[in-house]
Amino acid sequence: MRRQDVQAAKGCLHDYAALIRWQAAWQPQKVFLVADEEKLTYDALWRRVAAMAVEASFLGVRGDILVLADDFIGQLVSFLALQAIGARPILLHHGMEPEEVRAVQRENGLQGIWRCAGASHLFEPSGLVERTHEEADVLGVLSSGSTGTPKVMYRTYASWAGFFPVQDDIFQVCADTVMFLHGSLSFTGNMNSLLSVLYEGGTVVTSGLMRCRHWEDLMRCHGVNCLYLVPTKLHLMGRAMHGPYAGVSTIFTGSQLLTPDMLRQLQAVFPAARILLYYGASELNYITYAVCDDPDRDSANLGRPFPGIG
Repeated sequence: MRRQDVQAAKGCLHDYAALIRWQAAWQPQKVFLVADEEKLTYDALWRRVAAMAVEASFLGVRGDILVLADDFIGQLVSFLALQAIGARPILLHHGMEPEEVRAVQRENGLQGIWRCAGASHLFEPSGLVERTHEEADVLGVLSSGSTGTPKVMYRTYASWAGFFPVQDDIFQVCADTVMFLHGSLSFTGNMNSLLSVLYEGGTVVTSGLMRCRHWEDLMRCHGVNCLYLVPTKLHLMGRAMHGPYAGVSTIFTGSQLLTPDMLRQLQAVFPAARILLYYGASELNYITYAVCDDPDRDSANLGRPFPGIG
């Protein structure tokens, strides 16, 4: 199948559960996810998603659902499984107090909470009436909540997937990408980056540990060639590395500033990497990006707009 035909086929899908099913049929034995010692091929991930979808359907899950999962894989499988039955998952930030969770559910009119702890799954319906969505929304993301109870912002499949060909070309994400990222998928930067790799048919590597030396071991073992981390974590990783690693060809980051010292450190540790700093919230798509090849660049320079951004 020609690349144009593949892109057209993925663009015609309706949610990310359909995308993982499509990729599982296209390349079942390719590894999609490495999470510390656990590996999941595209087919293995789809099988987990399909099994959880059956269970969620049996338990009566419907509507807009908060997802509370213990780990990265639980978040991902829940996110995809709920979409597979037509529900709209909203991943909760870890560490929220029960009253905060109840407030998010109540003030956003959500239909329940899906709890995933290992092999144990529980649905707690709220009894609230399901709202009508004017758009074909497939997921929700939470605002930071810095000014009150977090609000849910909904996204259609096309709103992110339709932009992946643009952002992936700039960030050099493709079928050969092995991307390392770290943290919760409730952080939309992580979710958006993971889904962009899923869209292209690449591989994601992550860890549940906040241990940079372990991250380095995973990178070298699995041939990571792309990094998506916030600047603070990039700085910590650069300080912890045993030595330069030339395998990374792209680093992209946002949410915080990259200082001149950070850039010099990254260029020394990842000598072959093209470093990009983006601006704009990933839940709303990216706005501008800058290629940071000069450590002394003007930090007020927002770079150039992404194609299609007026």
